Amino acid sequence: TDSYITNNTGDVIIQNSANDKDIIFKCDDQSGGLATYMTIDGSTGNIGMGTSTPSEMLHLYGNVNADVKFKIENDFSGKNATLIIDSGASGDGYIIFNEAGTTRGIITYDGGTDVLKIINDGSSGTEHLAMDTSGNVGVGTFSPDTKLEVVGSFAANGPSSTFVTMAES
Repeated sequence: TDSYITNNTGDVIIQNSANDKDIIFKCDDQSGGLATYMTIDGSTGNIGMGTSTPSEMLHLYGNVNADVKFKIENDFSGKNATLIIDSGASGDGYIIFNEAGTTRGIITYDGGTDVLKIINDGSSGTEHLAMDTSGNVGVGTFSPDTKLEVVGSFAANGPSSTFVTMAES
């Protein structure tokens, strides 16, 4: 049979008044034991799913032979599902791609220069690809002055095996 926590008026409050203690949600682990599925850290307020020691405000962790996924879904026809990254005034927004704890790639919006940057080596300073608010695109530069600015050598292939190659001398 199922068990319920119900309330028909007012708020439902789950409270742990013990100093620096967590709120832990456990369920059956499909093998007769219990597994911790979600933890609210009593000292930081961080929420961990799949971890009992969340290091960020929301920390999703997987340690099974499956992908870890974060899903935003709107099943209402014609409506959007949106991920919003909102930094403070002139602040930067980041999506960071790590492999085994090492940063490999970064997508960032630089609030100080209003430039969207894509960096593919884990370094925040390497100039790979950028687009400014005028639509100017830079390859090898974070401050393009024209619709397309390439710093360094490049090749452009066209139809019938015609191509153009530009290189620094």
